[in-house]
Amino acid sequence: MTEISDYVQLALESVEKVTGITPNEMTENRMGSRKPEIADARMMAMYLAKCMIPRVSSIKMAALFNRDQSTVRHAWIRIKKVSSVDTRLKHQLKLAAMEAQKVLRRIKE
Repeated sequence: MTEISDYVQLALESVEKVTGITPNEMTENRMGSRKPEIADARMMAMYLAKCMIPRVSSIKMAALFNRDQSTVRHAWIRIKKVSSVDTRLKHQLKLAAMEAQKVLRRIKE
């Protein structure tokens, strides 16, 4: 994986396997995208992508998620804060991270 977009796609697909929300639903801009379950899934994907490629600027990351850079920073802060309290979200985040790790291991082999 060399492209930033590959890591973002991996994060989206990993979150999809855990939540059932498609990458298209997470990245599109329409009224339904503000539903809590879609917003949480999108923030988890942003958090995972930022964990996988921490040196990428928020501006580049935001463009790939079809959002602005403050949204990426907000997602990072919110997921860190909420996952320390919300066990369901913490569990989903852990499962998505494990899924992403599996794919990265397969690619390296």
